[in-house]
Amino acid sequence: RRFKTGKGSFDIILENLSRLKAYNEEYYSKVLFNCVISSSSDLENIYRFYSEEELFEAGTVNFNYVNPVGLKDETLSRITQKNFRVHRLAYIKMILSVLEKRKWDAQSRLLRRELQDIELLYEQLHSHVAEGKKTHHGGPCIPAVRRLFVDTKGEFFPCERVSEEDSEMCIGSLDSGFDFDKMSFLLNHGKMIKEKCLGCWNLRMCAYCLAQIPKDNQILTENMLLQQCENSKESTLLLLYKLCILVEFGYKGNENLQVLNKECIWKN
Repeated sequence: RRFKTGKGSFDIILENLSRLKAYNEEYYSKVLFNCVISSSSDLENIYRFYSEEELFEAGTVNFNYVNPVGLKDETLSRITQKNFRVHRLAYIKMILSVLEKRKWDAQSRLLRRELQDIELLYEQLHSHVAEGKKTHHGGPCIPAVRRLFVDTKGEFFPCERVSEEDSEMCIGSLDSGFDFDKMSFLLNHGKMIKEKCLGCWNLRMCAYCLAQIPKDNQILTENMLLQQCENSKESTLLLLYKLCILVEFGYKGNENLQVLNKECIWKN
């Protein structure tokens, strides 16, 4: 972000974070950071910055790439070969640390959150809990509860990742207040394909939100949801592949976290 004068806000943000940490360290320990990576980003430098900067602890930074839905410049969402190689190498190092094949370092701790989906899958495969009488696929948030976004016109959106040009995503405004009917629809859109959802093998691991669906500002349809269902199944299959590789090398779910916890205690 830049001010009207052209001056950047980077140093000011770091200064405010330092003040927040000094004011209430317990609260600050619960703050999470979301780093959005575009095609112009140098991932190696980004990893180095978050690993070396004392304001960011292990497990507090989440890395995401630019959401391609609704982008006017599609090049922003492209992943360069250099960034791809940097990420894969860092991911492999983190995996080896989890498996106790190498010592933990700052960068591996930083990427520890990337195993959350695999850990969740591991737990669910071993929990054997019956589905409830009422359920819904994962992914949709409760609109406006955590990341309410207000545009320059005063209109409300569930978060900053949805398209501001999509009227279906607008959930109210400063003048009219919240549109609870729209919010209910965004939260429970699974009703449109509920019969298919209830018989789907991926129901428990399915996780997508409407911000991921390329609607081109059109009204949401059943076919759009079903296409996203296929994408979700592919994602779950990829997690299964990754989990199988980990298990073959001795991975035991959250038992491996004990190693990381000891390292963090030693570090502090």
